Amino acid sequence: MEFKLLGPLEMGTGGRSHAPTAPMPRQVLALLALRANQVVSTQSLTDELWPESPPASVATTLQTYVYQLRKKLGEPVVIGSGWGAVQVMERPEIVTRPPGYALLVPPEKIDVHRFARLADQGAKARKDGVLESAAYLLREGLGLWRGSALSDVVIGPVLQNEVAYLEERRTAAMEHLFEVALLLGQYREIIVDLRRMVEENRLHERFHGYLIMALLGSGRRAEALEAFRSLRATLAEELGLSPSHELEAIHQCVLQGRLPDPLLFSRP
Repeated sequence: MEFKLLGPLEMGTGGRSHAPTAPMPRQVLALLALRANQVVSTQSLTDELWPESPPASVATTLQTYVYQLRKKLGEPVVIGSGWGAVQVMERPEIVTRPPGYALLVPPEKIDVHRFARLADQGAKARKDGVLESAAYLLREGLGLWRGSALSDVVIGPVLQNEVAYLEERRTAAMEHLFEVALLLGQYREIIVDLRRMVEENRLHERFHGYLIMALLGSGRRAEALEAFRSLRATLAEELGLSPSHELEAIHQCVLQGRLPDPLLFSRP
């Protein structure tokens, strides 16, 4: 049984999801899966589900939600269809361990852990100068994302922190991938993704800088200049700021018709 959190919440095998549909049990499952093989305290679960006014029956209600999840985890998984269908029992389990509960499951069965492993390996390969391997590992890790993390789960204060951390890791992995692609001269291949990231992160200077580099490397100097002017106007209008020294250096490279160093943003 696999757990997918990097997008809509899923729990199942072979394309069939056994995840609960009720909002609060989904929150409990999400938090237990994010912290798999660790004890999640009943206080953390209470803070997530009832941040302002927990009911008097907190302990009983949490026990009910955990019971429901245990039943879901105990359901047989059907592999195949028709006469060839086979039922197999894969049993991740939720155990009671003071001061709360823990979901015991192999880390490789959770997409968050697979992403973290691939992102770490990709970052190390990048640091070691093994650029092709770094690009492959980072693309594999980012390919596990199916949208925003836990996009169909009600997010309370505890999950909010967890989701924010995941999104930060996703952004860092994308920064590494774009840098590696620029070092490999893969300018055209990343322009579409960079435009999307710039649109979604209008004040993220590094993404803007990488887009300008990719446009210049693709021979689209006029578009690179326009991208810089657009960012400068946005920063002035929304923050009253000027572009960073790194972006000004990239701008000078565009004016001079020479490619900037992709490692510009990574220098101490």
